[in-house]
Amino acid sequence: MHLYARLYVDLELEALQLSGSVGLPGTPNLETTREQLLGRWKDLPFPRQVELGPRILDLRKAFKDYRDTERQFNYVAARYRGAPDDFMQDSEADWRPGFGLFDEKAAKCLTEARKMAASVQAVMTSRNAGPEDPGTVALKSLWEKVDTFAQDLANDRRTQHPEMKKAADTRMAQLDRQEKRPMTPEPEEPICEAEPPTGTDGDTDVEMTDTDEIEPAWHGRLELGRGSYGAAYLWLKTDARGKIRERVVQKVCELTNMWSKNVWWSNGAPGNMGIGRQTVPNEIRAHLALRRKPGSESVVELLNYNLRYADKAADLYLEFCPFGDAYELLKQGYHSKSHGDRDKYDFEDHRSECKFIPEPFCWSAFQSLVLAGLLMANGTTDTSSPNAADPEWRLIVHRDLKLDNVFLGIPARDRFRGYPQLKVADFGGAIFIPPNDSRPPEDLMTLATKDHSAPEMDCALRYGRRDELIVPQSSKTNVWGIGIILYRLLSGRHGPVHPSSFPAGYFQWALPSRREPPDFDESTRLFYSDDLLNLVLACLRYDDRDRPTLEYLIREVRRCTNPHSPEEDRAAGLKNRRENDEGYEVGRWGLNVRRDGWRVGLALGEVGFVSGGTGEKGDVAAKLFEMGL
Repeated sequence: MHLYARLYVDLELEALQLSGSVGLPGTPNLETTREQLLGRWKDLPFPRQVELGPRILDLRKAFKDYRDTERQFNYVAARYRGAPDDFMQDSEADWRPGFGLFDEKAAKCLTEARKMAASVQAVMTSRNAGPEDPGTVALKSLWEKVDTFAQDLANDRRTQHPEMKKAADTRMAQLDRQEKRPMTPEPEEPICEAEPPTGTDGDTDVEMTDTDEIEPAWHGRLELGRGSYGAAYLWLKTDARGKIRERVVQKVCELTNMWSKNVWWSNGAPGNMGIGRQTVPNEIRAHLALRRKPGSESVVELLNYNLRYADKAADLYLEFCPFGDAYELLKQGYHSKSHGDRDKYDFEDHRSECKFIPEPFCWSAFQSLVLAGLLMANGTTDTSSPNAADPEWRLIVHRDLKLDNVFLGIPARDRFRGYPQLKVADFGGAIFIPPNDSRPPEDLMTLATKDHSAPEMDCALRYGRRDELIVPQSSKTNVWGIGIILYRLLSGRHGPVHPSSFPAGYFQWALPSRREPPDFDESTRLFYSDDLLNLVLACLRYDDRDRPTLEYLIREVRRCTNPHSPEEDRAAGLKNRRENDEGYEVGRWGLNVRRDGWRVGLALGEVGFVSGGTGEKGDVAAKLFEMGL
């Protein structure tokens, strides 16, 4: 059925259902009525079809846009800083956006409501039906509802919002002069009973045996991937029985382009300072700062490294994540391009054509990313006290958070044990920001992967109309990166929109309509909870002050995954269940991941691993043995 014919039939059928004319006992059945309506469409003169069809399509799009903006307006309503119910506690976990965001969402909602009302009127005009016609009655009722909402909202913005803003500013000033309330301690998260340790450190997948009875042998190297950074290779260690015992990734990094750029090094670039000075690339520096801290299982572990000055290169020996990266996960049937008309008609429900990443896994990924963000921000994931953070800690801003740079490792031992754990990697673009950093923000701006860079990172801003938004990069920059990863997992796309729609990139910071990603398509909205979707969109706000703090995010994630609070738990009670629980495998919550082809305990011959014959096994093995591997 042609799109316009289908939209016409759906519109008329919905009006008949609302009037009680079909679908009830004693009335025509839906299929018969649908056929009759299709016949009516075919009988319309072609010029009427050409006029009416596009107007119904516009109405469907306008209705989605109106509903999306209304949802976002309601989400921030009365939740702004300085609102009557804001206790202004001295805690990052009690973050709220400013009044300006509330008023901005109200303005957008008003604009879309007016567009919606105009679109309804256009369809009514094209239908040209009598006042008692069910379609006319339904459309008129819809118009009256939307028009009344628009008038009321316009009146509120004109008469009430100025006073609300004034009251919020006054209240904030009064509270700032008062002693802040003591921070409410963060309640301890319910933790499931961890599996007894198996001789491993952290969540590494090493199978421990009696080292006096084996003759370890390293086998490599198998290329895993290649990119602008260089290449990654897999190395396997076997025991005397030829069984795989350990797995390590060797990441070979080319450093030529950054050899003389101080911002990418811990103590000045070798190209400027000479190779005698102790300095390492920020990627290595970040891994060394984060590893083996409580909560660091959310970051791919660095086992060792080798800085080769003569070659202007470095070898990083990293934890192997057997289930690939998050972009590979998207390609396991979750990419929207394989979901029929989901991308083409985002205002319709296409769930029957789609495969979605399970919501409990998305919450698991959210928690891992926020824990990594807290670690990068404070050197600790402890949010129970404002004094928990190291006062000398240098904030790490990752600056290239995207699907390709987060990996799926073996499950955590204390939560979501039936899902792979998401782990942040690739700190090659990271910068360190000390307390009271004196560097001008524009000196640190860059453009990483297209449509994956937070506004404050983008060097194009200094030439745009929003120079006032040139602000220092901060933990809120990492929050934006967390948001863009989850937005892609939920929407099933590698970018905010299909690349064919905006080949030069979606985000255009000088255009208000392109500063934040579009709301989710209807299929996504119907599959996932509002709690998850609204929190992800909040991370992607243009102004960093309007994005949640990491402390607020971890509190919300814990609230929405608490199995002891079923009315709020959005993770289907899976957070504390054991890894063999069938809930992880069947139906709605099962996750498709690639097979672990080099599982610990398999014989080398079983996995078809062939050594690369590079002639550098001795050097690699020596570096691995330095770490006791």
